Amino acid sequence: MHVTVLADDIGFDRLGRMTADSDVALTDFGLGLPPAAYANGTVADPARAIRGGSRTPLRDDCVVMAIIDDGIGFANERFRSGPTSTRVECFWDMRVPPKDAGSVDAVVGRVLRRDDIDELLTRFQGEEEELIYRDCGIIDPSDDRRQQTRFRNSHGTHVLDVAAGYDYRNAEEREVAVRRPIIAVQLPSELIAERSDAFTAQWLKLALSMIRHRAMELAERTETGVYLPVIVNFSFGTFAGPHDGDSAIERTIQAFIEDYRALPGNPKCEVVIPAGNGFQSQSVAKLLMGAKDETHELPWRVQPDDKTASFVQIWLPDSDDGEQQVAVALRPPVGGPAQDDWTVLGQALEWQAEGHVMARLYHQKVPRKNGRTRERVVIAIHATASDDEHRPCCPAGVWTVRVRNLRLKANAVVDVRIQRDDSLMGQRPTGRQSYFDHPAYDHYEDDNGRVRNHSCRERGPVTRRSTFNSYATGLLPIVVGGYRRSDGTPALYSGSGPTTSGRPGPTVSAVCEESPAHPGVLASGTYSGSTLRQNGTSVAAPAVARELARYIEAGGCRSWFLDQVTCADGAGLPSPQTSYGKVQPARQGAGRLQMPDQPLHRRRLET
Repeated sequence: MHVTVLADDIGFDRLGRMTADSDVALTDFGLGLPPAAYANGTVADPARAIRGGSRTPLRDDCVVMAIIDDGIGFANERFRSGPTSTRVECFWDMRVPPKDAGSVDAVVGRVLRRDDIDELLTRFQGEEEELIYRDCGIIDPSDDRRQQTRFRNSHGTHVLDVAAGYDYRNAEEREVAVRRPIIAVQLPSELIAERSDAFTAQWLKLALSMIRHRAMELAERTETGVYLPVIVNFSFGTFAGPHDGDSAIERTIQAFIEDYRALPGNPKCEVVIPAGNGFQSQSVAKLLMGAKDETHELPWRVQPDDKTASFVQIWLPDSDDGEQQVAVALRPPVGGPAQDDWTVLGQALEWQAEGHVMARLYHQKVPRKNGRTRERVVIAIHATASDDEHRPCCPAGVWTVRVRNLRLKANAVVDVRIQRDDSLMGQRPTGRQSYFDHPAYDHYEDDNGRVRNHSCRERGPVTRRSTFNSYATGLLPIVVGGYRRSDGTPALYSGSGPTTSGRPGPTVSAVCEESPAHPGVLASGTYSGSTLRQNGTSVAAPAVARELARYIEAGGCRSWFLDQVTCADGAGLPSPQTSYGKVQPARQGAGRLQMPDQPLHRRRLET
């Protein structure tokens, strides 16, 4: 077992190699000063990239709907106010190389302003959307990278339709649509495919910085120069992380909210995030520490044909003690060479086979709020398969994670989390999700054989509790769980609290499934006129963003909105068969949002 001395903090790419960690490498320029380094070494200024643009007046009662996502069909008619007029004030594709025609002087990616999009819609008569995307470089058949808008179904288009899609042909909907200007940021496809989460914070910071600058610019076009309310939908999530509200991504989101709310007039600003889809993932374990030198073992099943690295993060409670509190060892599947060396704080261990590094264990102290630290151990296992026949691969099977108590008090809880590692739609299959394969984990109910959809009476360390989205454990964002419209029960996958930060569960919940027989909710496909279904809490979050905008436009606020949801749910919401049962706060928050005015094209059941 080889030993490497570590710096105070580190990060890891998808192959398990050491990189600059987001918590440290993210230089805090401040959201008001957006210059930041991109991966190619250039420097971008989002403020510079959006100067100019449309001078169309805006009403003071507008609510800006912002989205950060992937595969955003900005030319879709659901985001227009007329055949050749868009509501998208600014669209930034962070990955597409800039072009001369119809683009702004963005240093990285391509920015389209409202006038640019209107010109494209006019040139292509508002119909040839694929040609529009090809003209912009968003679709390029000669490029083999992931291009979500090449497919009939795209995540960002679906989410944005739920949040801010309207039919401009309908006079009533058009009246609302013109009061919902849109700002859209499309994240790089490489970042979406990268599951190690090493660089998300840097890109998110740039995206939020652009949204802030553009929203501030829109104030110049209002009747009184007032800063408009902003609602940002960020329908992304992952499993591993500190869950204490102090990750780099959560600090970035909190700073954005606080900075925008501090502008003159104290405009309203909300960020809406899904609660996550990890309830059944077997990715979370809680180890209850016993006496000194007592050792816990967790079976970690790493799947075959996994072409990316697999990660486990072990997080200890807050501490101001600089001493090492646990030691960790890793045993390979049966047949692999046993190496029972234990980790040492500030050092890294390498597990080797036939002279090749197959796994690394990084043991470190991570700074947190108020001068405290948390001890963290990250286990990175190399891919179990490769397209390169000369690259060594790790053995698949059950690896055993061993945690020995050195100094922790009895009954202290150690969080163990597996990082998300699945492949996305439109991406070549690469990663396969690993999981804790503990014999005490109950998959099904004893009395009826159905999949368990609660976290009561769990017998082992692997748990459905605390399966929250790791981006959503801060206290400022609105976090949305998902439920079935047919009976009001939480969706099988909808994540659960509590979190280490003290958040008991999501803020509220919304529909993400019609019924057990009709999964998902309907919304627009990539191209105009198409309707497709998607599920997950990522489609519940924009439903809350849509309804919240209506409350804010009427002069209300977040607390008023939540009070109305709570009161309605407390009265017993009607379902297609009967009244909904009692709300589950750990998974549904204050209550279940119902939208009786939801357009019929997005519904499968009549209430």
